Amino acid sequence: MDRSGSSSYGPSWRDIGEGLENFERKWGGAWSLRVTPTYRREKPGELSVLCKRTAAGRQPGTEVEAYVSGRYPTHQYVTLPALMLSLLFELDRKLTAVAEVAERQTTF
Repeated sequence: MDRSGSSSYGPSWRDIGEGLENFERKWGGAWSLRVTPTYRREKPGELSVLCKRTAAGRQPGTEVEAYVSGRYPTHQYVTLPALMLSLLFELDRKLTAVAEVAERQTTF
């Protein structure tokens, strides 16, 4: 990775930052990515990545969460930013599907 934040291996950390900003603008709420070790003996060094959106619920003091997760490393994702960007888009698709169902139910 060079100083500009770009990577020749796929998505960069800058792409992750821009993705978070874009989806926060599109959907509102607070978007986050959390990386934790899995502590699995058979796969030392494996990480669990959680992509989550938290928004205010309909009632005061309630929150609505939507999330997707994945593990790293895998054969599918060469870099951690590639997995993170994929999870951002997966959560976007999930929220879009929920919104479309809700829209169909309210248009009678």
